[in-house]
Amino acid sequence: MNSIIFRRSNFQYVEVTALWKPIGSVYVEWSFLTLNFYISSYLCPECGNHMVKTVFPNDLEIVTEEGSAKIPRIFACANCGTIHAPRPGYKLSSNNGFYARLDPESFENFIYHLDSKGSTTGRRGTLFNER
Repeated sequence: MNSIIFRRSNFQYVEVTALWKPIGSVYVEWSFLTLNFYISSYLCPECGNHMVKTVFPNDLEIVTEEGSAKIPRIFACANCGTIHAPRPGYKLSSNNGFYARLDPESFENFIYHLDSKGSTTGRRGTLFNER
C-alpha cells in the first residue's frame, strides 16, 4: 500500500448532518463488505455524495507529496474512487488535507487495507483545539 501518494487537496469540503440510511440507499454508494467504515458528515467535493469514514486506534501513516503524515481518520467516496485525509490536527473541513484518486481495483484493495486498520470507535484529542 506504500505506492499510494496523497496530494494536497484544493477541495472545499462541506460538512452536513449525516443521513443515517441503510447502506446502499441513494445517499451512499458503498458496495464493499467492511466492518469499520460508516457514513460521515462530509459530502464528496466532486460528486456531492456522502462519504464514508473510518477512525484509526493508532494513527495511520500515509505518504504525501510533502512526506509522511500520521492521520487519525480517513474518508472515502466509492462513486469517485477517492480517498480524503485531513491534515494531522485538523478537521477535513479545514480544507488543508490530502487526497488520492485510485483506479477501481486499487481503490477496493486500499479500502480493505484501511478497514483492517480502522475502527468505528471515535477518538478524542486528535484536533489542535481538543488538546
